Amino acid sequence: TSSSDILTRSIGELFDRIVNPCLLVRRITLSANRLIREECLNARREAVQLSLFDDHDEIARRKQEANRLARERRRQEAILKIKKRFGKNAILKGLNFADGATQRNRNRQIGGHHE
Repeated sequence: TSSSDILTRSIGELFDRIVNPCLLVRRITLSANRLIREECLNARREAVQLSLFDDHDEIARRKQEANRLARERRRQEAILKIKKRFGKNAILKGLNFADGATQRNRNRQIGGHHE
């Protein structure tokens, strides 16, 4: 999926399942492998033949989920366009303004190095 909501939820569930809550976690590293372009994935989808016996509520739920994912995708694309035009610090999360947050300073660096 390219959905940050789905990825965040899945990573949180995995973290809760694996990590010992008695231990302090200082850093989490996430890597993604074997990625494919979304266009390639969409090309693989096949047509679906509906019947009188299909669960139409489930079909409606899938359609709502698809619409939600499409809205999220458009939002992500808009954020990327804004950041490309106005810089990485144009849109930040509130956490980036907390004491000790480093994201704003890191966005000003070149390749993670001080200018």
